[in-house]
This record gives sequence, structure tokens and C-alpha cells, in this order.
Amino acid sequence: MDQQFEKIKAIESKIQKLIELNKNLAEEKAMYEEENRQLTEQVKNLKEKMHQYEQKIDMQGQQLTQLEETNKSLNLATNETTETKEENKFLKSRIDEYVQEIDKCLALLDK
Repeated sequence: MDQQFEKIKAIESKIQKLIELNKNLAEEKAMYEEENRQLTEQVKNLKEKMHQYEQKIDMQGQQLTQLEETNKSLNLATNETTETKEENKFLKSRIDEYVQEIDKCLALLDK
């Protein structure tokens, strides 16, 4: 009977160990589930931020295109103004030459 009692005690001991192991595993499982929930939430937040940044990049790309077009227009206007100034200088110098020639002609007529 002692042997049976010892076997029963051994079985009870093993059952207690299994119950404790099951309890520890359940706690560990709960901990991992919580960690998984937190990580899932972080992934969701990061995806939202990424989407916002993508929208911001698209908007800035459009603004850049508009600014480039404006810059191109301003450069064309500046070039036209520069060309007009150069034309004006050229015409002014030509008029000055004509005035000098007219003065020479008048001087010759006065002689």
C-alpha cells in the first residue's frame, strides 16, 4: 500500500507541476497577446503617418512643379527685359551716331 501511496503522491506532484506550468504558460500567452496588440497598434499608427507623409510629398511635388513653372516664366520675362534693354542701348547708340553725322553734315553746309 505504501507503493501505491507513493505512486499517487508522485502523480499528484506531477499534476501540480503541470497545473503550475499551464498557469505560467497562460500568463506568458496573455503577455504575448498584449505585446502583439501594442505592436499592431504601432503598425497602424505608423501606416497612418506614412500615408500622411506620402500625401505631403505629393502636395510638395505639385508645389515644386508650380514654382518651377513660375520660375521659368520669370526667367523668360527677365530675358525679354534684358533683350529689350540691349535693343534700347543699340538703338540709342545708333541715334547718337546719326545725330553726330547730321552735325557733321550741318557743319559742312555752314562752310
